[in-house]
Amino acid sequence: MRSGMAKVFIVFSIAISLLLNTGFSFVTLRMSSPSALTNAQAAFPFKDAKGHPAEAAIAEMYAKGVMRGYDDGTFKPKKPVTFLEAEVMLDKLLWGKPIKSDLTSNEYLHEQFAIPSWAVGYIASALRNNILLYSELQKLSLQQPLTREDAAILAVRAMELSNQAKRKQNSPLPFNDASQISENARGYVVIAWEQKIFNGSDGKFQPADPISRAEIAIVLSRLVQQNPSLQYDEISGFVKSTNSLTTTVSLVYNDDKETQIRLPEQSLYYLNDKPSSFAELNTGNNIRIITTDSGVTTVVISRFVAPDTGNALSVKQFKLNAAPADVQQWAEENKISEGYMFKAFNDGLYFLVTRGEKMHSGYSVDITKISSTEDKKGIHYRVWLDKADPARGAIVYPAISYPMALGKVDLPAKPTAIIADVTFVNKLNQVIAVVSPPQDAGK
Repeated sequence: MRSGMAKVFIVFSIAISLLLNTGFSFVTLRMSSPSALTNAQAAFPFKDAKGHPAEAAIAEMYAKGVMRGYDDGTFKPKKPVTFLEAEVMLDKLLWGKPIKSDLTSNEYLHEQFAIPSWAVGYIASALRNNILLYSELQKLSLQQPLTREDAAILAVRAMELSNQAKRKQNSPLPFNDASQISENARGYVVIAWEQKIFNGSDGKFQPADPISRAEIAIVLSRLVQQNPSLQYDEISGFVKSTNSLTTTVSLVYNDDKETQIRLPEQSLYYLNDKPSSFAELNTGNNIRIITTDSGVTTVVISRFVAPDTGNALSVKQFKLNAAPADVQQWAEENKISEGYMFKAFNDGLYFLVTRGEKMHSGYSVDITKISSTEDKKGIHYRVWLDKADPARGAIVYPAISYPMALGKVDLPAKPTAIIADVTFVNKLNQVIAVVSPPQDAGK
């Protein structure tokens, strides 16, 4: 390395052995020189962002190669990010590498709109994939700062929910300054808020405020958390057990297959967005493991998953064409937009989750578990969901579908309590939607 130190070559090797009869696999993240690695990554890489509330998101985006620091070793977390810089970051997150721009694109973007040569391929990619509109190129050429409502628009486009945003122009927002949001941006802000990409501050959204480098790191991190297709360069799962002597963690996912990961001795750990350690990788935690392309830095993002305290119910899941006729009709009427709903029919209580939009095959949503609790207000159901998108660049069949999940639980023959509400949660037990019962929900 520099300062007279010998270069240390880090070898990132993955050794996988599959035992087909048990579904067990083993992955080793192994270094050729552990002691040298200790010196190389003993600290967070940016001296001015250590301890910042966005440190975990910054480390994640750094490991993914989406954001970098400056030559003086700083990150400059408070510095406003420009529209151009944000577009490049988002394209790196979505696709990894810029497309090769032809001479026409180079002339059009570089010469007419003053897009820097290093950014032309990323901007050409953003235009091709409808993340950026040609009408917005002027914002890039003028080096305008990215505003909060602009960031919401880009995030929703990245999630491929633009059509839904157009249908939510008149949806309510919990912000005191919602009237200040541009008319063409309102539906996008609604989606970004519903998807937990953006929160307000002191009851305000502040749509025209510029976004800092630290804030865009948080936005991008939340995008990854909410969209599994953006986790293509990661190893993830739920902690089953750990071994501190070998820094090994055993992971399981919904299919119950077990994978053991041997982590580098000096990884960067974060639990619920705060600096952590290997010792805090507790059973049940969800973790995502990200390693830089060079293999020098490994970041472990861990989240506590609240245990399910309800009674597990037996769930029968249906494909749409196999459901009773009246249930099919109900699902057909609701499939064209994202929704979380339930309804009682003669043979039970049905739960329907629709992702909305006509999507190419490869998108899905599944109900993985339903539980219930009962109190003075009635029965509270909890529906656990897991959604999947095709990996970026994956080949999928061109069939068009409306992804949905349909599940049923039996109603008591002699119910003693009404349905109080149904809470839909993601795999981390984070609330997606709470739905009050309609009049025909049953008793």
